[in-house]
Amino acid sequence: MNLIKSDYETLLPALHDVLLASSENMDKAKLALEITANDYVDVDRKIAGSLAGPDSNVPVDVVDDGAADGFGDISSPTEHLKDPNRGDKEMPKVSFGIAWDKVCDLLVMLGASDPRTKVAALLAGDIPKTTGQADAWRKLAEFVDDVQGNLAAGQTAISKTWTGEASTAAAGHFQSWNTKFDRIESIMKKTAQYLDDAAGQAVNLAQNATDTFVLIVSLLTAAFTKASIPLYGQAYLAAKGWEAFKLYKAVVTVLNLFLTLLRTIKNLFVSAIGEFSRESLPKPPQVR
Repeated sequence: MNLIKSDYETLLPALHDVLLASSENMDKAKLALEITANDYVDVDRKIAGSLAGPDSNVPVDVVDDGAADGFGDISSPTEHLKDPNRGDKEMPKVSFGIAWDKVCDLLVMLGASDPRTKVAALLAGDIPKTTGQADAWRKLAEFVDDVQGNLAAGQTAISKTWTGEASTAAAGHFQSWNTKFDRIESIMKKTAQYLDDAAGQAVNLAQNATDTFVLIVSLLTAAFTKASIPLYGQAYLAAKGWEAFKLYKAVVTVLNLFLTLLRTIKNLFVSAIGEFSRESLPKPPQVR
């Protein structure tokens, strides 16, 4: 996991910044919509006043007809902002064989740390932390999806209320945000899935590596024990040596698959940096 750590640490500040910038730009868009709405109310009031006549003593009252059904959010995205779930993936239980396991148990009894736990952590990494990060990305994707739903509802309300340049401009601005959020959400979902996959493969790799190591040691120990027997011993040693080599190759294959996944994750993080930038966000409306 250390292979992707530096890229991940670079990605997180970019994510925080783009989310902050999104909030700032949307606040500006909100202000622009409020100003536009007030302009419409002022125009309605002036038109109503002109129809009543300049000498009329009838008070002018502009009332919302409710056709747009308001601009309230249809969901609360903040409901997804909960502590991430670290999952139920457990660290593999490493065994060094009966004899060495007894030595490890004795060390633990004497108050020392268990070498098997250290080896498992070294091979697999911090699995709970990885699955927790994956769930955090998944919750962020759900958050963004809810934001898109609220924006879509707001745009529907605008299109039912206003026509003309203001409505067209609002629709174009919404579409820009919708496209941007689609890309951000896609990256978040991929990151969550890749981190989950990496955690699962790390557990399998650690388990396979330790099991294979113990088996190879057992095979070679048995082979060398019988190596002194003429002819049979040499043949037995060669056969067990070949079995040990095939086991080693199998672990290398699993390791290569894991490294391929890590490279894919690394490439995703690198490409996401450009997407998680203030410059890539839709420009907020200019309030004059």
